[in-house]
Amino acid sequence: MAAISDKIKFLLNNLNERARKAALGDVIAGIQDGSSLSLADDAVDNDTVKDGSIKIQDKKDNDYVVEDFSRPVVKTGLLTDTNVRGFSSPDNSFQCYNIGSKTIDLLWQPNQLNISGDQTNGEGSSITVGGVGASAPCQFTMGTDKVSIECRVSVADVDGTDDCLFGFRKLEADNADYEAYDEMVAINSDQGQINIESILNNGATSVTNTTGDIIDGQYVSGKIIIDHTVGLSSAITSAKELIASYNAHCIDTTDHTAGTALVNTFNSLVPASLADLIAVITDFQAKYLLHNADAILVTPLFHDATGGGDSLSSYVNPTTLPECIAQLIDIKTQYNAHDADAVAHAVGSVYQLAAVSPSSCTFTTGINTATLTTPATVAAFTFDDGEVVVPFIQFVHNATLAGEVLLKYLKIEKL
Repeated sequence: MAAISDKIKFLLNNLNERARKAALGDVIAGIQDGSSLSLADDAVDNDTVKDGSIKIQDKKDNDYVVEDFSRPVVKTGLLTDTNVRGFSSPDNSFQCYNIGSKTIDLLWQPNQLNISGDQTNGEGSSITVGGVGASAPCQFTMGTDKVSIECRVSVADVDGTDDCLFGFRKLEADNADYEAYDEMVAINSDQGQINIESILNNGATSVTNTTGDIIDGQYVSGKIIIDHTVGLSSAITSAKELIASYNAHCIDTTDHTAGTALVNTFNSLVPASLADLIAVITDFQAKYLLHNADAILVTPLFHDATGGGDSLSSYVNPTTLPECIAQLIDIKTQYNAHDADAVAHAVGSVYQLAAVSPSSCTFTTGINTATLTTPATVAAFTFDDGEVVVPFIQFVHNATLAGEVLLKYLKIEKL
């Protein structure tokens, strides 16, 4: 947002007594949405207005995009790739990548954008707000920027959607297969089932069913907020629980009747930073490697009997927040399985990790309502630090065909 402009200063200088008595909120709203820049004079004493003391939020500010499709969205011509078309409304620009041999473009209708295109299996649209060029707007740096996307989309026949999703993806070339992106997180209506899906470092797509479904003609609303500060805070909470639960597990002689596993306890540092978090997880990896190895010995030193063995997926020490979060999620799964092993332990399941898995992303959804709530089942995800991401919407028909797919609302915000 820019400081107060000379034009706005001039308008403020010309406010009159009548405007002073009017609601100031109406005056500001008129300036913000551009509906009125004709203001009377003398409403305020401009001598008290200092440079930079008033900031106007411009709808075209790329840190803040709101689109309700109340005004026409029109094609702005072909770009370098014949499958890519530009579109714009009075406030925003969009780049549409045609999936398949689609011939019907995005179609603006009052208060909505029809993105269904041809009613053909395997065809659809991938829309990037602002485009993907090096100088395109709406690009955000993970680990630095706190951002959100909120979207509302309806589907005539939910069984006809291969995918109908919105979220953020790594800044790279358009792809007809969203699962081919190197990194991505989105809320996806897959044949009516509302999923949270994510990809990290070109890995397999993680799919979490939120247990919410839409039916024909309904719309799904959703919001994703990405904030690495929240990611670090939630990771530290998980690490603190890990320290307390795992160390208590190790020294419990009721669970370990062959002898106390005190030698396997680890760093009691109370983590308060990323450096602390890395140190805690690194120490845990080393100690758990030894502790789990004892559980699979023919004659364990600590454990009651030979257990199943629940090794971590990786013992590579983390160096970044996303790596820490990935490790903590895996640790929770593997350690809980170890703790629950009633063969290796006399009791089992005494010191389970219960904290919600750490995540830089928070998700809220709503079905046929603009009111958003946390779904019954959520997922955890964190982009790599320094990754540049763009907001996108993607839809593809399956053989059943989805009928009209209507984008009704879109908001992207750098928070």
